[in-house]
Amino acid sequence: MLSLDIPDYESSAIRFINEVLQGFLNVDPLFSGIERSITVHRGPIRNVPGETPLDQSMFAVRAVATLTWDSVRNGKIEEYTRFLVDISESQRKSLARHLFRRISEITDITGRTIDAKGQLLTADFILDLLEKVEIGFDDEGNPQYPTLVVPPQLIKRLQELKITPEQEQRHKQIIEEKRARFNASKRTRRLS
Repeated sequence: MLSLDIPDYESSAIRFINEVLQGFLNVDPLFSGIERSITVHRGPIRNVPGETPLDQSMFAVRAVATLTWDSVRNGKIEEYTRFLVDISESQRKSLARHLFRRISEITDITGRTIDAKGQLLTADFILDLLEKVEIGFDDEGNPQYPTLVVPPQLIKRLQELKITPEQEQRHKQIIEEKRARFNASKRTRRLS
């Protein structure tokens, strides 16, 4: 905990560090697309409504980094910058751990989990995933695919996948069915 015994300086320093932390999240490939908001309640949060709701407790994000008093006192910018980068990376790792744990719980309870059972990634497996997720469409009817978060070694595997004509046809059929459901859900009934 930062404690400088000068309330105005301490609150300014904490605000600055929080702005830096938010800035790092805003440029992170994973977290930049996730809406964040400050809340005053302590939870739980209902992440799955309906007949079998899922209420999840709030979690504390832990960010740890070291900054010596000598660095602060003597204005060592390089060390202070390193501290900001380290605490931002620590925060990102903590958030990612919690996020993926939460996503796992949500996909399990909603029946959207697919277990590859140790098999290699295939185009059919990706199509099975696509069938389970909801996607939107833009004004021109183009699909807006969800972000796929995978480890770097899997990106190479995805790029190397060969798609057969049958798999391409299956992909088109999945998209057409999803587009029809999407369009039907947007229609409204007007009473004259």
